[in-house]
Amino acid sequence: MTKRAAAPLTQIFVVKEACWGWRITGLDIEEAVNGPRFHEQWMPDEIRMEGKRFSPDTVRMLEEEGNKVRFGLGGGGECIEIDLGTRESLGGSDGRNETGAAVGY
Repeated sequence: MTKRAAAPLTQIFVVKEACWGWRITGLDIEEAVNGPRFHEQWMPDEIRMEGKRFSPDTVRMLEEEGNKVRFGLGGGGECIEIDLGTRESLGGSDGRNETGAAVGY
């Protein structure tokens, strides 16, 4: 899988979350790139989350554990998966980016 992300400060998290969704949880490439995103940072010590993409229970539990939660995280990405058996290219375009396209060669 190859992945591109447009938000430089949170790019590694965008890539990590898409890879995790695709490889570990078995989401297809489109589901993985469109999943909800969060960014945990040490300085400042906070968790930034996409608004309305996580349940209120999840946010409440994080805050009860002492985490500072902020909303407002964006950044788009595109993924291309290459099936090594068939050599087929499968693209996943992030719905956050209206003009995005995942193009495989």
